[in-house]
Amino acid sequence: IEEQKKLNHCYKTLIEKCITKTPEERPTSDEIIHMLKTDPEFITNQINEEEYFNYIQMIENEMNSKSEENTISINEIDEQIIDYFMSLGKMKELMIFLDQSCEFETISNAFDKCFLNDHKNYIKLCKEGILMDNAVAHHKYATALINDKNSQFDDINKARFHLEESIKKGFTFSYFSLARLLHEYYKDDVKAIMIANEGAEKGDKYAKCLLGYFIAQGIGTKKDRIKGVSMIIKSGADDYYERFATLIA
Repeated sequence: IEEQKKLNHCYKTLIEKCITKTPEERPTSDEIIHMLKTDPEFITNQINEEEYFNYIQMIENEMNSKSEENTISINEIDEQIIDYFMSLGKMKELMIFLDQSCEFETISNAFDKCFLNDHKNYIKLCKEGILMDNAVAHHKYATALINDKNSQFDDINKARFHLEESIKKGFTFSYFSLARLLHEYYKDDVKAIMIANEGAEKGDKYAKCLLGYFIAQGIGTKKDRIKGVSMIIKSGADDYYERFATLIA
């Protein structure tokens, strides 16, 4: 405490915050770094400014490195848990884990893996996810209905409903699927291009690619081949680019 009296006020305040008895009131590492970088009072006459900022940068780099390592380890743990439930056929338990613990990308990958391993369990997983109102589950079930050769128009209507629910819950890839459904099954090109445009505005690359295709072909809008092809190329949806380019050529 005696040493603290000799410190600049801002350092003294920071130390007191860090050693407070209430853990919730202690600043996080990120908050400390932010304070050190943005508050000029920390740079006193006794401190070399260049060395000061170099030291902060070194700490940031170390924190980022550890964060990346933790992300990798978390992803590996997620994969092990997913594989475990999948191997036992415990679709309900798997869906609970996915819904409560995983991001959209991880959930989507788990569904894809399940589809390749066991289609019946895939449908079970979809239905368990729908009971939990999971966005990815709505999308995956919709695509299963669309791709089923025995699907009737009622099934297509169900698929549309689930894609719309998926969009409401923030799964942007469903914009692409819904726009295609509206164009190919319902022949509602005005609605289709509107949905593709909404998805593109949300940042979905596949919706951007499809929007470019619609514009290049004059589907639901005035035909502009140059603009449309440019949008397809710039969309970043490389896995769909060749498919649409072939249709336009």
